[in-house]
Amino acid sequence: MIDILTRADGITFDEAIADGECFELEGRRIPVIGLSALLKNKRAAGRAQDIADLEALDRKYGAPPMRK
Repeated sequence: MIDILTRADGITFDEAIADGECFELEGRRIPVIGLSALLKNKRAAGRAQDIADLEALDRKYGAPPMRK
């Protein structure tokens, strides 16, 4: 699944791309959020789906647990 964000809770655009990557699609560079910024964003949003995403990321990458 791909989510296209126009804003993100708890992070700036610069933070989002600082440890991210870019890929090219039809001649356009598309930035992809870095893991640390994604975790920060998910924690800030705090919705049920974000918490589930954090748990899944923790299982896959050993991400730090969600702080309250």
